[in-house]
Amino acid sequence: NKEQILRELIFVFSSVAFPPTQVIPNKLISSLATASIMATASSWPGSQSNIIFLGKKANKDLVEFYNLADLFCIPSQYEEGFGRVVIEAVACGIPVVGSNKGGIKEALNQDTSILVNPTANNIKESIQTLYNDKSKLLKLKKNCIEYSRKSFSPDNLCFI
Repeated sequence: NKEQILRELIFVFSSVAFPPTQVIPNKLISSLATASIMATASSWPGSQSNIIFLGKKANKDLVEFYNLADLFCIPSQYEEGFGRVVIEAVACGIPVVGSNKGGIKEALNQDTSILVNPTANNIKESIQTLYNDKSKLLKLKKNCIEYSRKSFSPDNLCFI
């Protein structure tokens, strides 16, 4: 369920050791916000200033939020269909840390993402790896837009 996944993501985010030299504060931004999720978020140390619940946003506004991100995290627990959100992230040059299940693994590859069995520890380690290895993060970012052009351009619509 989405609430449980977000609770785990809040735990992951609050336990990643972000570099102390980070100029911009790290933020976890979510469109899912229920009273119980917000209570969970407020219980983690430091999370009040690092977690923002935006609520649902219009599709036309999503590019702005993608472009603010260093990475996109989607820890889906179930075999889902082809995920548009991962395509949107990659098209904006944002690498994906996510689940190796369902349509996510069909849409992406190791040149644009780190896909793992979606446990809290695996997601945390993947995020930590990218924050510790900026060259790897930059390499993934560099590959994203070209990959999206090759894989998801209008010429490929008949295959999607």
